[in-house]
Amino acid sequence: MSIVLPTSPVQESALRSIWGVELEQAALHALVCEGCRSGRLTPREVGVLLGLTDRWSVERWLAERGVTRAYGESELAHDRTALADELGAVE
Repeated sequence: MSIVLPTSPVQESALRSIWGVELEQAALHALVCEGCRSGRLTPREVGVLLGLTDRWSVERWLAERGVTRAYGESELAHDRTALADELGAVE
């Protein structure tokens, strides 16, 4: 698949002067980062898009780029339940 971004020759030249032959990869990475920041992409989707095989690789990739994911009440409740199942109920 290809994605075409309409740019002028001046804009493309400016972008290529910064990223060179890695411009396409930089564009993909920027879209993935923004998708994760905005909550439009899940960590699993990030992994699939980038060819990362495990959760920790995804977390490391995002952390290296300063991307923090939204962590809401539903994620907290899920994690607490999983932890309680693993460790037993804590009183």
